[in-house]
Amino acid sequence: MTNDELFSQLLDKISSFDYIHADQIPNIDLYMDQVTTFMDSQLATSKRHEDDKILTKTMINNYAKNDLLPPPEKKKYSKEHVLTLIFIYYFKSILSISDIQSILNPITDRYFGYCKALMEHHVPVREDWIVKDRDEENGIIGLEHKFVLPKEMPTAFVCNNDVSAYALIKTLEENGYRVPEDVSVVGYDDYLYPEFGDSRITTYAVDMGEMSKIALQCLIRKIENTTYTENLHIVPGKLVVRETAKKLDK
Repeated sequence: MTNDELFSQLLDKISSFDYIHADQIPNIDLYMDQVTTFMDSQLATSKRHEDDKILTKTMINNYAKNDLLPPPEKKKYSKEHVLTLIFIYYFKSILSISDIQSILNPITDRYFGYCKALMEHHVPVREDWIVKDRDEENGIIGLEHKFVLPKEMPTAFVCNNDVSAYALIKTLEENGYRVPEDVSVVGYDDYLYPEFGDSRITTYAVDMGEMSKIALQCLIRKIENTTYTENLHIVPGKLVVRETAKKLDK
């Protein structure tokens, strides 16, 4: 089969999916039984055989063990958990678990890391404080994206990249909020495109040089057909404190 034929087959497969839209997912946290029931009811028409299982407790636990899914909070799964499970379901028939993991990790690591930090400090994850940083239809991000601020404001926003942090700061200022006097904002990456021209954002710096070095070494080993085993490489970063976050008095 040629690459073109494989790609065409992949597109045909994707177009045949029975999709669950985001607005069909309950806005309340669900127990595991409720998650499996929801998935079974929404995706029943996609079964190849009547006794096929869309999602089981064992599957959910295995996804968590493979770091595809974060642990539930108080045995309950959020809307983001369900969205991740839907993504896995759609693509597991055409991609390996490791491939799905490589796609999901850049998207989920930062958000679920944030959720994990809240849980470790016994702070609830509030859905109304999760602000979308891009347009779901066209992927627009940055200044062109229109942020919708919550009615009750938190003391700080944690953004998954510096571009979103910069755009959010501009939205806050346009709405009369001072950063960091009224609201703190932190980013991630420690990188902004030159046109933004703002280096005052408190952020978490990613060591892009070391990441590039490791990626290049892995690529060379694959090209040279030397013995290569896929591994997880952890590259440490560092907190960069600047001007957009302030310490709160207890």
